[in-house]
Amino acid sequence: PLEVSDRPSTPRKFALGIATTIVLLGIAAQVVRITQVRSTTGENPFHSANDKSRWCTIAALAIEGTYQIDNVLEIRQPPKNRRTWYTIDLVRHRGSDGELHYYSSKPPLLPTMYTGVYLAVRAATGATLMKQTFFIARVMLILVNLIPLVLLWLIMTRKALREHESNLWAICVLTVFVSFGTFLSTFSNTLNNHLPAAVTAGISLWCLDRIIQRGQRQWYWFALCGLCTSFTAANEMPALCWLAAVGGLLLLIDARRTLVVYVPALLPVAIAFFVTNYIAHGVWRPAYTHRDLGAKLFELPIENGSSLSSLSVESLVAACQENKLSFSPTS
Repeated sequence: PLEVSDRPSTPRKFALGIATTIVLLGIAAQVVRITQVRSTTGENPFHSANDKSRWCTIAALAIEGTYQIDNVLEIRQPPKNRRTWYTIDLVRHRGSDGELHYYSSKPPLLPTMYTGVYLAVRAATGATLMKQTFFIARVMLILVNLIPLVLLWLIMTRKALREHESNLWAICVLTVFVSFGTFLSTFSNTLNNHLPAAVTAGISLWCLDRIIQRGQRQWYWFALCGLCTSFTAANEMPALCWLAAVGGLLLLIDARRTLVVYVPALLPVAIAFFVTNYIAHGVWRPAYTHRDLGAKLFELPIENGSSLSSLSVESLVAACQENKLSFSPTS
């Protein structure tokens, strides 16, 4: 049994109650936002081309077992017959069949992971993304966005309670800031890369606190820190700087565990990032790193002083057909 001196004091109990209430209010606010998620046209629970791009990959993987999103893009919503899954966050290149296909421009690792979550939800509930789109989307957002975000809130709140247990005002302010005072909560009702990256960045910072501030040099803190910093970098490329900075700090603290545990812990995420990208696109480089103009397709001679607008549609179609390119003129 706890000694009397070890029992939580009344002020600490009160502070814990206040912090818990604030976090619960934050959770309730995000649940309301997630359950109300809806596009501007009201046809689906997607906000923009950004999250549609990821949802397209999830649907294509779960239904067709491919990263090609051509068929998903063509899904039309009655009665207006609009392509409600269409996104501009895409790339087009030839697949393994030699034909041109559309793919999400987002790195495929995160959507691949979320596809696993969706398949588990589908198996547990029988609901599908195509038929119960709103239900699936809201359940998914709670699982992949809200729960990790709340985990980060709890870690930060616990740290505030530990370091400021005698200062109720400080605990209240810090807990309100964590639950309501960042931009992270604005991302809770849409599929995105920023929220998971921020959560794993926060967890890696917690690991650093354990290792450096509290002197806990167990191997698992180094392993968790490596996994989290690499996952952060996989979702936010600028976070490679954070990965390197954390590695440098840990080298100064404990070089042996850094080299033996932290560095190898970076590899699983890195391997998964590049392997999924290669499976999706046939190259190791992420789609958004291809910024050049690409290979020259063909030359179309025109007279000096003439413009492309002066060319007839027939000449353009003929040039495309000659070079085996598709061209669909519209009125």
